[in-house]
Amino acid sequence: MLFPSAIYYAALFLLIVGNFFFIYSNVVGVYWVLSDELRRSGYDRSIQLPFSYENIKYALLTPVYWLLMSLASFKSLWQLIFKPTHWEKTEHGLHGDKYDLMVDWGDESKKGSF
Repeated sequence: MLFPSAIYYAALFLLIVGNFFFIYSNVVGVYWVLSDELRRSGYDRSIQLPFSYENIKYALLTPVYWLLMSLASFKSLWQLIFKPTHWEKTEHGLHGDKYDLMVDWGDESKKGSF
C-alpha cells in the first residue's frame, strides 16, 4: 500500500472537487466578464455583439488545455535529456542573410546587406 487510505481518499476528494471548482471558476469568469461588458456598454438588443454567451462552453475545454501543456512538458523533458543541444527555433519573419548579425565582413557578397 503506497498511501494510507485516509490520505488517499482525502487526496482523491481534493483532486475531483478542486478541478471541478477550477473549471467552474473559468465558466463563471467568462460569464461575469461578458455580462459586465454588456452592462457597461448599455446593451442595445438591436446591435449584434462581437461575442455571445455561447463562448462560455469553451471554458469547459480547460482539461484539454491541461493535457496539451502536459504533453509539451514531456516533450521538452525528453528533448532536454536525449537532445540537449537541439533547438526548435521558430521563424518570425526576420530571418535569412539580410538579418544575419554574424556577418563575415571579409565576404564581399554580404557587404552592404544592412
